[in-house]
Amino acid sequence: KVQNRWSSVLASLEVQKKLKLELEERQLLASKRSSELDEKEEELLVRRAELDADLAEVSKIEAERDELFRQEAELESAVATARRRVRELELGRKEQQERDAERERTGHGRRSWTMNSFRSPPGSPPQGPV
Repeated sequence: KVQNRWSSVLASLEVQKKLKLELEERQLLASKRSSELDEKEEELLVRRAELDADLAEVSKIEAERDELFRQEAELESAVATARRRVRELELGRKEQQERDAERERTGHGRRSWTMNSFRSPPGSPPQGPV
């Protein structure tokens, strides 16, 4: 009976040793895996910081682009306004030239010159009834 108990205790001890070795091996693998994951996490944190910096740069560039588009729209509007004003001025000048040419053609310009020619030069006595 004691012999059976002793054999049972020895067998149990052998099982416990095997289990202990297996658990130590598993712990070693888990510790190694944990270290690998820590390194991977560190790499990912560095990569995330790089991506955050890239994102900030992209956001800044997009804001600059938006500002440039806004300025472009303002400039296009200003150019359109200036062109419209130039057309108005050119049209007004053309109309004035046409009126001047019409006056010359109809003699309004000559009459005005003719009437001026009948006036006395400055400092001379007036001619005709006063």
